[in-house]
Amino acid sequence: MRVNITYSVGLEEIPKEIEKLLLEGNASLKAAVEAVDSLGEKSPLEIVEELNAIRSTMGIFDMRVAECLSILSGYIDIRTKATTPVLSEDTSDELIIDDEGE
Repeated sequence: MRVNITYSVGLEEIPKEIEKLLLEGNASLKAAVEAVDSLGEKSPLEIVEELNAIRSTMGIFDMRVAECLSILSGYIDIRTKATTPVLSEDTSDELIIDDEGE
């Protein structure tokens, strides 16, 4: 069973957190590649079992990549909004023409 956990980090720490999450997933992905490399040495039943395990590992890694994409998208949005000047809705500079007072 997979569950979501939530924790907070500083905005500037997000890239390092993403790197850490991907490095953890990278280790399991490397193990899956090694398992594929050793399939030829196994019986058909063992290959089926190993392939199921590999698919599971890849699915978990895919979820991790999707989570990282989501986090980074939010990070980019926040960083973009922080550096984009906000246009004021101040209308004090508007030119008002009063045709009735001629």
